[in-house]
Amino acid sequence: MKIKHIDIIDDMKEFLDEVFDKAISMWASDIHFEPQKDFFYIRFRIDGEIYIFYKIWNENADNIIARIKILSKLKVDEKRLPQDGQIVYTYKNEDIDFRVSTFPTLYWEKVVIRILKKDINLLNLDKLWFLNVNLKLIKKALKLKEWLILVTWPTGSGKTTTLYSLINHFDPKKYNISTLEDPIEYKLPWISQSQVNPDIGYDFSNWLRSLLRQDPDILMVWEIRDEQTAQLAVEAALTWHLVLWTIHANRWSWVIKRLLNLNISSYLISNVLKLIISQRLVRKLCSCAKKAHITEQEEKIFQEWLWEIYKQKLKNENNFKYKLWCEKCLNTGYKWRIWIHEVTYIDDDFVKIIKDNFSILEWDQLLKGKGYFTIYEDWLIKTLYWLTDLPQFLPY
Repeated sequence: MKIKHIDIIDDMKEFLDEVFDKAISMWASDIHFEPQKDFFYIRFRIDGEIYIFYKIWNENADNIIARIKILSKLKVDEKRLPQDGQIVYTYKNEDIDFRVSTFPTLYWEKVVIRILKKDINLLNLDKLWFLNVNLKLIKKALKLKEWLILVTWPTGSGKTTTLYSLINHFDPKKYNISTLEDPIEYKLPWISQSQVNPDIGYDFSNWLRSLLRQDPDILMVWEIRDEQTAQLAVEAALTWHLVLWTIHANRWSWVIKRLLNLNISSYLISNVLKLIISQRLVRKLCSCAKKAHITEQEEKIFQEWLWEIYKQKLKNENNFKYKLWCEKCLNTGYKWRIWIHEVTYIDDDFVKIIKDNFSILEWDQLLKGKGYFTIYEDWLIKTLYWLTDLPQFLPY
């Protein structure tokens, strides 16, 4: 990948348009404007990885930052405090939202722009790489049209797309669907979408109180961190509403512990929780990838995790894909990303151990007994179908 070196920028508007257009065309999720002692670097985050695209002399730093601040309606002369702003940028007749964040550093200010270019056609559960067994569990839970459904995992794991896809599963003309978001990333017809604004006291808990007087059928609530909002969301699920909610937790079993930490009793959790979707994103192999023989180390992993599935799938084909390099994948061997998941349907057996203050070991044993796949097993299965590769898995 070639880094573009620039000494002096003559036309700042033209230069930033070039940067924005390039980032959007490459489906970058973020643009990083990063000042160092001698140079000003511009990096793009693509498929979860960061790459340098521009190296510029620092004489241009002030003008670049000032131009971005003007576009995002921020205070140009405020360089001591972080600021947040927004730009609506037009690319090929499409308006794209940029979320702008500035941050004071040792050398000038750092600016990060989140590009909210979304493909609304992706908002379909059938397109999110769920295993068939997991997709059936999700659709089974959605048929109930009530209870609490949690989507969990760290920031940047695609929870937004999954949540919108869950909402998009319903016909909005037949239901009263409302959301509270921060920010609103997809604009969906026939759905009442609202964005929090804590500066004026319009936070999650105040919104939920008001929304429950709006006769809702389905509620989507962005991440809940405080006890008051958590209690309101659980009460909504108890009163015949379907509540979709994101929460940060590393594993499906830890979700329950997180709810307990928010002072939701195990009795209430067992009565409202119906589905947990844990997920993250891994890089997808580029079309330039070729088949290669499986190594002893890779085969050892399958002996430990999914030996029967491995033998059935590969049979006499003792090979996987391995990554090559081409211009389309920036010589990385990967292009785009796919989801890997853990999906748990909370049936009577789970209800019982939740009420009995379960241990993580009990939870995992129950999952294994019911034949659920862990997120790592989901990953391994997708390597068998040559969607991703084992080197990403090996650190785990």
